[in-house]
Amino acid sequence: QEAFEDVPGGFRLDESYREGVEFARHDIRQGVPRRAERPIGLVLARYLPFTYFDHETQIDFVSTCREALRPGGFLVVGADESMPDETSDFERVDASGSIRRYRP
Repeated sequence: QEAFEDVPGGFRLDESYREGVEFARHDIRQGVPRRAERPIGLVLARYLPFTYFDHETQIDFVSTCREALRPGGFLVVGADESMPDETSDFERVDASGSIRRYRP
């Protein structure tokens, strides 16, 4: 609870934890975000690429993540999603397989 402060309507992450973090919305099908000055540490992609994209687009998405993520970076997908077989360099971090760590 030390990392969060009470604000009207909920909680907010303390400023010291937000320093150096940039949140951006990006259509990952368009490639690596141009604004990324350094490798990305986290990609949130819950219930999109492995639910609605065809296999070829899923592979393209994974390739883009490989290009964008720093080694040890995380990809978060939906708990009910299955990643393609060609993703062995994304190791499971949690029991559900929702959180994957990129290990090039």
